[in-house]
Amino acid sequence: MTGESSRNPQSFAAPGRRRERLDLSGTQVVVAGDWHGSRTAGRDVIERAATGGSRVVLHIGDLNVPALGAPSITKALDRACARTGVVLLVSPGNHDNWDRIDAAPLDDAGMHVLGRNVRALPRGARFEIAGRRFGALGGAVSVLGRLIRGETWWPQEAITDEHVRLLGTAPLDVLLTHDAPAGVPLSSGYDPPADLVAEADELRARLLRAVQITRPRLVFCGHWHTRRIYDQRVDDETTTTVHVLNREHTVGNAILLDLTTLDVAPLPAAAGGSNDLHAPHQLG
Repeated sequence: MTGESSRNPQSFAAPGRRRERLDLSGTQVVVAGDWHGSRTAGRDVIERAATGGSRVVLHIGDLNVPALGAPSITKALDRACARTGVVLLVSPGNHDNWDRIDAAPLDDAGMHVLGRNVRALPRGARFEIAGRRFGALGGAVSVLGRLIRGETWWPQEAITDEHVRLLGTAPLDVLLTHDAPAGVPLSSGYDPPADLVAEADELRARLLRAVQITRPRLVFCGHWHTRRIYDQRVDDETTTTVHVLNREHTVGNAILLDLTTLDVAPLPAAAGGSNDLHAPHQLG
């Protein structure tokens, strides 16, 4: 993987490469928020992306990547991708199996292979689509409690200073995270333990530092199960627009990103259908 500005942003490969890189092309992509294991939500977004001409779906975590041998949303979504000609890139969250992700082989672009058309983005990864520079810093603190290590939470779910270093200093157009940078006004409606709040605040401060260093035009994140757009002042000359995406089956779970203009619009609903199925849930 790379965070060095002198390296090719398409080549952050590490030892153990197993498969060829995916074709990341097109003038628009779909970005989607938390699906929490919902195959229905995932297939719906993939199919709507394909119908609208998008060939890449970027997911900002809590896909619910399963353990090896467990019933797999990744297999179901890989089949949907193969059927529609879409590829799915995941910047993992805190409800994804980090042991499984870390153990997955790497393709020739250094992405973790979760299926023929599904990849997980290592933290610090950089890649390009249509000349736009993307970076990934997935992960978040599970503030609702840590139940069973390796099943419901993973120590490696949190972002470290090393992950920020790996992202590098070169400018980005788009940063994909799971949690939101510090300073974005959000409320969970929940009162988690103070030690977990402190850890989460530290992680969000690292994300803010990454934004200040790379100055992306856009940040896409989830985690908070709400839809919010916030213009975050990075310095006197730079403002980054942070898009917090909602969870599955809710208003604002998926958007359409025009790579020519970086304009963001709601992902059109399927013919005769709607993505506005129920009200938002609280933070997970």
